[in-house]
Amino acid sequence: MNSYPTGVPATVDVSPYLSLSACLRSACQSFANLPAFSDLDTSIRYTEWDRYSRHFAAYLQNVQSLRHGHRIALMMPNLLQYPVALLAAWRVGLVVVNINPDSTAEELEYQLKDADVSAIVVCEEMVPTLQRVLEWNPDLVLSVVITQPDDLRPHAMGAPTSASVKYRTKESGPWQIAESEPFDAALRGGEGFELQEPASYLADIALLQYTKGSTGLAKGVMLTHGNLLAVMAQLGEWITPVLRRGQEVCVCPSPLWRIDVLAPWMVLSGVGAHSILLADSKDLGLIAQTLGHYPVTVILGLNTLYGSLLKAPGFAASKMPTLKCAHAVGMAVQASVAERWKKATGVPIIQAYGPTECTSAASCKLLDNVELIGTIGQALPATEIAVKNETGQEVPQGTTGEIWIRGPQVMQGYWLRKQETEQVLTATGWLHTGDMGFMDRYGYIWMTGRKRSTLPQIQDAH
Repeated sequence: MNSYPTGVPATVDVSPYLSLSACLRSACQSFANLPAFSDLDTSIRYTEWDRYSRHFAAYLQNVQSLRHGHRIALMMPNLLQYPVALLAAWRVGLVVVNINPDSTAEELEYQLKDADVSAIVVCEEMVPTLQRVLEWNPDLVLSVVITQPDDLRPHAMGAPTSASVKYRTKESGPWQIAESEPFDAALRGGEGFELQEPASYLADIALLQYTKGSTGLAKGVMLTHGNLLAVMAQLGEWITPVLRRGQEVCVCPSPLWRIDVLAPWMVLSGVGAHSILLADSKDLGLIAQTLGHYPVTVILGLNTLYGSLLKAPGFAASKMPTLKCAHAVGMAVQASVAERWKKATGVPIIQAYGPTECTSAASCKLLDNVELIGTIGQALPATEIAVKNETGQEVPQGTTGEIWIRGPQVMQGYWLRKQETEQVLTATGWLHTGDMGFMDRYGYIWMTGRKRSTLPQIQDAH
């Protein structure tokens, strides 16, 4: 606590809202006329985010008969439609299943079946993958909404569209999914219905986030509204002291279907930031161009982005005089990259650590001190991190052991996998991560590797 950044408290209030939909809708009301998110040439204001999500939620509820607790899959890159579908799902009380748009047909089939998904919103380019799954499983009951990159653009919203229209992707040739609905038609269809928003609570599941971990099949991590609201509050204490409500501009080339990207993006949305969503995280030229075009204050990118940008043609740190925060997700940023980035921009990189099982955030650090590069930071507010041995006893300071985490962001368990849940989650809420490391006298955690064997069931020592 004594070595926390100035202004960061030891604990946070994680319950100003009872649900994510209430939290995000509050932002929509507070920042109604400000831009919420944009792509290359189209912006959606917060009031439009609220309205479009209401229309799509009414469609899901009244046309597709989806109810509280049903699962809906989202399979798309960073399109304008993603935030709309996400908020709409939570307004109906649905559980969102994020699916990597690069998934194989086999991976998609597994997740749809394992989560017992009732509906999917899928980008047109991914439809051939879905079609193969449906051909393999003719008895699979699934409502399909197909979105195109141009949906939500003014010319697309005004174009007449029929649910019977057959699409053709440029890359994959003809395809056809019976009873599918175009996204823009679903929006218009929902406009005429009333929406009955069911009450959602902190303990209700908001996301099933699939993770493979180090072994075995992918498991659905059950993350609740409370888990995500907690992380929003915790990360917010680290980054919002330098942010101004309704004045921030965030460039987000990293995919929102990743929980380690989604959580900080929602922090920014909660303070009325304008997010520039880029669908291709590998197009460094476009990213550099975007950074030079907008008065960017925040970058939300994968750990590898920063080193790549420093070498990218057209990137000029001098074109980002407004930059305040560079947030890195994924594996640790290399020390040399962190040093060169701060030297070029004057802004240190912020990095959070945490497995999917704790909503991808348990500790955080500013990469502004060369001596601390290599740590995974200090525990976030309201979070306990301990280093323990194989019997669950805490080890002395500086001694290597397994990293355990307890806090309001820790998952409820693995979907339909009681035994696997009991192997990693104790009765008193400690998650043992399988990561090995030690803690120094300032509370910084240094990771040394992964535990080699499958984790045994451990009795909680406290």
